[in-house]
Amino acid sequence: MMKKKFIAAAAFVLPLAFAAVGGFAVDTVVEKEYYGTGPLKSETRYVGKQKNGVHNVYYESGVLWRETSYREDRKEGFQKTYYKHGALESEVLFRNGKKNGSEKKYHILPIGELLSEVGYIEGKRNGSLRQFYSSGQLEWEIPFKDDKVNGVGKKYYFSGVLEWETTVSDDKKNGVTASYYESGQLQSEVNYKDDSKHGVEKIYYPTGVLASEAMFKGGNANGVGKKYFVSGQLEWEAIFKDGRKDGVARNYDESGALDWEATYENSRLEGLSRHYCRDSGSVADDTKAVPGEMAAGPDRLCQEIVYRSGKAISGYFYTEDGMKNRMAAAYLRRLSL
Repeated sequence: MMKKKFIAAAAFVLPLAFAAVGGFAVDTVVEKEYYGTGPLKSETRYVGKQKNGVHNVYYESGVLWRETSYREDRKEGFQKTYYKHGALESEVLFRNGKKNGSEKKYHILPIGELLSEVGYIEGKRNGSLRQFYSSGQLEWEIPFKDDKVNGVGKKYYFSGVLEWETTVSDDKKNGVTASYYESGQLQSEVNYKDDSKHGVEKIYYPTGVLASEAMFKGGNANGVGKKYFVSGQLEWEAIFKDGRKDGVARNYDESGALDWEATYENSRLEGLSRHYCRDSGSVADDTKAVPGEMAAGPDRLCQEIVYRSGKAISGYFYTEDGMKNRMAAAYLRRLSL
């Protein structure tokens, strides 16, 4: 929309302004700006060339949107913002152009319900930022010092139960971060160093049984990673290096029997892989691949596949009586996709 401005010269000169410039009168004017459709958009009071007094900005509907107090061209005193229906949206105090004191924000509905509050000192957040659900229940607690997060930050479910907590220093995670199910049961825990995962990460099922564990260094998985069935039985294990599989990987069924095993280099299959069967000729997922020695017990070898740089180059199927049949080239190509 087109905008237009109108400068209304004040019909008076303040004595204080006159005195402040050593005998020269200073005009006081109100600058008004309008929407292209006609309604008033803003009005600003000037003494000379400096903002002095309340600066108001309006929605096109005519409802006040923001009011800010100025002294000598700097924010001084209150600043408030409003929603389109007129309810208070936020309020904060300024001193010498910087936020000082408590800043509060309010939900659009219900009207007047506190959304968040945080303290400022010389324009920087200091103290705990607290954010609330519309019900009034606490949702977030984030500690600030000189405008940086320092301390233990917490988030809560709508029910009030702790959802997660993390230790932060100078805006970076340092220390343990833990998350919880709404039941209160621990869901995960991991250590951070300079905002990157560093140390053991553990994830749990809602029952409290360990679901997975892995070692991290510099934000990447390094070492043995493991995943478990909800029963607690090991499902798979693999060796990682800088976040990529690098070494032997094995998969098990829920009884604990070996399903397959393979070797990875830089997250690509490399060398011999083996698949094992436990019933009448059935084969574990034939798209899986893996190496190592043949499993002990009643399990039998079903497939052997050789990989080079992630591509299957040869392989055999094994029958129950130990006979082997060479894999077709088309089947090997499918395994390499």
